[in-house]
Amino acid sequence: MFGSLIFTVWGAETNLYSNPGFEEWNTRDDLPATAWRWVLPRNSRNAFEIFERTDKEKHSGQYSLHLKDSDKSPVNHTLGFNIGEKEAEQLGLGGKILHFSAWVKQIAASRPGIVGISLYAVGSDKKVYTANATVDAAGPTGWGELQTKLKLPEKPVHIIAFLWCANGFNNTGEAYFDDIVLTASPVSQDVTSY
Repeated sequence: MFGSLIFTVWGAETNLYSNPGFEEWNTRDDLPATAWRWVLPRNSRNAFEIFERTDKEKHSGQYSLHLKDSDKSPVNHTLGFNIGEKEAEQLGLGGKILHFSAWVKQIAASRPGIVGISLYAVGSDKKVYTANATVDAAGPTGWGELQTKLKLPEKPVHIIAFLWCANGFNNTGEAYFDDIVLTASPVSQDVTSY
């Protein structure tokens, strides 16, 4: 049911995703963390019918993120966690493998493959690199872990880790997200196969 659903041990790398379980909340901006961190459709959390931290459903801890999109217009309803060029350089991410996972519980989707996670990177040469993992069903699911990875360019100028609520134009969807993990490892240490 979940694409790329594979158990792996990633080691003890630092999680780059601040607030991975949505246990804290930026109440001033009504976002999971500092406002500049996030890439939102139409540059607004109001593009979602539901955008909330909730205790109604969770994989672990006390909270999860609940997203719902009922807008059938040509908008990708995704939420992106942003890592800029200077931060990528400070973290030494160039040329590494970026690993991204999230626990996802889908409530509904207008078609399979629109709820999921995605990595997006742009190199200094303007080349775009992407990888994703999606829920391979349109109906409700239980909690399942999605995982993907991406070899970053040597000089990334922009990196975004996306949560897809309803990716693709004219799609609708609803899902809960929890326990996000975003880590980097040298290519020589990458043993994952998903």
